[in-house]
Formats: sequence, C-alpha cells, structure tokens
Amino acid sequence: MLLMAAACRTGPAPLRLGTTYTVQQSGALAVLESLWTAPPPLATVIAPSGQVLHAAANGDLDVVITHAPALEQRLLVGPGHALLRCPLAASRFAVVGPAADPARVATAATAVDAFRRIAAATAPFVSRGDSSGTHVKELALWRAAGVTPAPGWYLESGADQ
Repeated sequence: MLLMAAACRTGPAPLRLGTTYTVQQSGALAVLESLWTAPPPLATVIAPSGQVLHAAANGDLDVVITHAPALEQRLLVGPGHALLRCPLAASRFAVVGPAADPARVATAATAVDAFRRIAAATAPFVSRGDSSGTHVKELALWRAAGVTPAPGWYLESGADQ
C-alpha cells in the first residue's frame, strides 16, 4: 500500500526544511517561505537546534537553518552528512538577571567570568535545558568556566520556544 501511495504522487516531493524557533520568531522564516515559489513545495519543521540536526543526520530533512555550530560540526559536517555548510547569520547572547545583581554579573569582564560568579554566589540560574542552540552555547560557557551546575541554584525550564 505504501509503494502504491508513493507511486501515485502527483507532484515532486517537498523540500524538507528544518529550522529553529529563533528563526521563526525573528520573522526570517516567513520571509524565506514567501520567497519559495517554485516546485518542489517547501515543508518546514520547527524545533530546537539539537532536534533539527538529529533529524537531518537521520535523513529526515534536506536543509537546516540552526545556530549551534559545534553540533552542526559533530552531527552533520564531521560524519559527512552535510554537502554544503554556509554561515548565514550569527547569534548574540546576553546574561541578564535581577537589578540587585547578587552575583555581580554586571561587572564581569566576560560571559565565562559571569558564569563563574553566578556559581560562586549560588545565584539562581534558569536554563532552557532543551538541546537548543542557546542551551548548547550555555553548556559551553559552563564548561569554559570550569563549573558543573548544581541543583538548588540551577533550574532547567525545558522551554523550547
């Protein structure tokens, strides 16, 4: 039955694009989708970077737009799954917190220094905890700071949007 259904397809298979909530929420995805007018049709999947990249590595996506270069390298480029990698944009991150600034983050020289201060002060830190590009970057900063986040002050929201 599946072979018959596939054989009866009337048009080309869609181009499967995987991207992140960041790209969707920025408005860039809507612009890209509006510019896509020729066959094959575009089928879009929106998820955290880690999920998008795993799907692409499994062959479930044709094109990806993510913001997790280390994961892109590990899951697609290194194993030879990526035919072409084109840097498109860059992400910028900010460490924000309460006005009282219990960890003195405002005077930290670097993000790594800010993370060390947060850990030393056991100041609450809310992580996405979701395999998104943002979460991957956060984990790299903790590693660079030489800190293993601990329960009590480190909270994972699991937010994927």
